[in-house]
Amino acid sequence: SLGNTFSVTLTANRTLGAPTNPVEGQKITYRFRQDATGGRTITFDPIFRFGLDIISVALSLGANKTDYVGFIYNSIDSKWDCVAVAKGF
Repeated sequence: SLGNTFSVTLTANRTLGAPTNPVEGQKITYRFRQDATGGRTITFDPIFRFGLDIISVALSLGANKTDYVGFIYNSIDSKWDCVAVAKGF
């Protein structure tokens, strides 16, 4: 509830928990950056939902690479729907 853009530097494999206090139609973007080692993975809490166009997210594994993942909150289903992925910056 404290913002709409969140940055995470991955220093190990991580599980992304559910954001708190979402509101209908809220848009959030995660900026995932690999550390100098790279190869880190992210697992999403079940509140994050993927559709037919984006069925999952596999992050860029290169050292110091950054990926962006965008979600919109669907209050009818109580899910964060993944609507965008941009990789390899």
